[in-house]
Formats: sequence, C-alpha cells, structure tokens
Amino acid sequence: MSDLKKPQLVAALVAAGENPPKSWTTVELRCRLAEVTGEDLSKTSRQLGMNDESEYNQLMKEMRQAANKRKSELQRFVTDRLRLTNVESYTVARLEMVAVQRILEITNPHAKDPVGFGKHADKSYLEALQADAQYCTWVQQTAKGEVCDPRLMRFAKWLDARTNAEMIPANRELKEVMAKPAMWTKGYPKAATKPAATKEPLGTESASSTGSQTSQLEAKMETMMNMMMQLQTEVSNIKDEKLPRKKGGKKGRGHEDETQETTEQIPQPDGEL
Repeated sequence: MSDLKKPQLVAALVAAGENPPKSWTTVELRCRLAEVTGEDLSKTSRQLGMNDESEYNQLMKEMRQAANKRKSELQRFVTDRLRLTNVESYTVARLEMVAVQRILEITNPHAKDPVGFGKHADKSYLEALQADAQYCTWVQQTAKGEVCDPRLMRFAKWLDARTNAEMIPANRELKEVMAKPAMWTKGYPKAATKPAATKEPLGTESASSTGSQTSQLEAKMETMMNMMMQLQTEVSNIKDEKLPRKKGGKKGRGHEDETQETTEQIPQPDGEL
C-alpha cells in the first residue's frame, strides 16, 4: 500500500524472508514488497467507496453556503477555490452555473457523486452500478465517442477506474499482507513444478494401435508368401532347362551314318555273288 512507512515496508519484507538493503528508499522497498507478495501497492489503504467524503459534494456544499450569504462571497469562492477569473460582472445564477461546471472538471469522480443524468440521475455512482450494471456498460461504451455529456464522461471515468483496479479494503491491515505466502523465497523464484504425467490405461489407445499394426503385418506376410511362391516356380523352371541328357538315349543322326558307311566298306569274297 502506498501509504505505508519505511519501517512497515522493511518489517513486511523481513517477514517474507528477505533482508532488504539499508540504502533502499521507500519506493524501492514498496516495489520489492509488491514483487514478493503479489499485492498492488500503488493503491492506498483507503477504500474507494462510501467511507471518505466526495470532493464534488464537499465543494458543492461550500458553494451553496457562499451563495446563501451574498454575491461577494460567491465571487470569492469562485476565484479563490475554483481558480476562475473575470467573473466580476457575472450574476449569481451565472456564477453558480460556472461553479458547478468547474467543480465537475477539477474533482475526481467518487462513489457518492450523483449520476445527474438519464434514468438514474437521482442515484449515486455506486447505487447506479448496483442497480443496473447493463446501463453502466452502455455508459462506458458511449463515453468512447467524440462528443458526450460531461456528466456521462465523469461517470464513465469512475466506472473505468473501478473496473481496472479495485482499491484495497479500508479494514485491510498490514499483518494481512505480511501473512500472505510469499510468491518468491529469499529473492529467488520457486522452481516450477511439472504436472505429474498420467499413464494411459491399457487396452484403450494401445488396443486400437495394436489392431492396425496387426492388419498391416498380415498384409505384408501375404505379399511375402506370394513372392516366395513365384520365386520357387521360377527356380524350378530354370532347373528343368539345365538338366543333362541320360546315357543310352537316342543316338544322333551322325552315328547312324557312320554305321552305314562301315557296313558298305566290308569286302565281299570273290566267289560269291
């Protein structure tokens, strides 16, 4: 929290397990405590809610008191408090009008401030948000346009601030921040824990993969069997072509001619015809 003093910040860091350097300023201590605890310490401990007084309501109250007295008091209020000049010739009605416009410009929007326009004109900002969140969303979207009512723009500014960063509750004490577990231990990030690996039960995904592998294996086996049968057939054909002829088989034609020539050359006896 931005309103913590240096001793409080040092005590909070020591409780979180750190020993900050003595030379550190309040800003450095606050930044380190924000890193350790994860708290947004740019905020104050005062709640943006109904506990403190609205600047708008306070200045409006002072303006009415000045107007009820006399014109000179109202002129003094406008010049001294609102820093407006050249208002000497203004009437009371005009002074009140410029005063209200100026108050809307210089004050920060507050939960107690009146909406002042539309169907929730009689409600405060916080009451309108609680009663009609959809209407508040429309206000935020409409405020993004080029030309808008100043009161609508102011209400949208309060809504945006509340949406972007909620204030720390007013009853929040320092001991609650100190008691919060530190994100880091002694300045070093904690080792990231890996999630435990979950084992897949048997028979789910493995069953489907096993079935597909079996069908692929059967197809490959069938292809190999066909190739082996074809190879055996080719080998048997090659063997039949290269077998030698058996002995005592048919004689060739040349052998028959030699027998005939030998028979013709045998001499016959002279006395025989």
